[in-house]
Amino acid sequence: MKRCKVPFLITVILGLLLDLWSKTWAFDNYTFIQQEWLLGTDWLSFQLAYNKGAVWGILQGQVDLLSLASLLAIGFMLYMLIQENNPTIFFQILIGLIVAGALGNLHDRLVHEQVRDFIVVWLGNYRWPTFNAADAFICIGVTLFLLRELIYGASPNKTGTEAPTDKREGGAKA
Repeated sequence: MKRCKVPFLITVILGLLLDLWSKTWAFDNYTFIQQEWLLGTDWLSFQLAYNKGAVWGILQGQVDLLSLASLLAIGFMLYMLIQENNPTIFFQILIGLIVAGALGNLHDRLVHEQVRDFIVVWLGNYRWPTFNAADAFICIGVTLFLLRELIYGASPNKTGTEAPTDKREGGAKA
């Protein structure tokens, strides 16, 4: 029997709400010329930006293409979740993070025809491209997924991926 997907649903709902709330809060409380340093740091700040493209500004103005890509990514994540036999809570959360992030940015593309970004991180003299909570959720989810695959390889929870058994007489191990 397949495990209930409650952790996935909670992650998607909370992630999407946090993303949309944080974008609304930032765009209601800051101006585009203002840069607010956070927590007394010199490496983390808020500064408003609109991105009419994708990561690092590629595919500028391609709202329809990027919206379709988001829908396909969401569909693929749901397919992966459904295909997983008894998905772990960890797997449900990492898939939920990716879906929440994709939904948050899809919402912006459909409602605003661009994505609202506001978080800036400085790495020494390098200014990381401005991003939002949805972008962070996607990056965290993808990173966790890749780590999971590197550590565990083919998941033992996937249907049909059970460890091979020795078929020799008596079942003796080599």
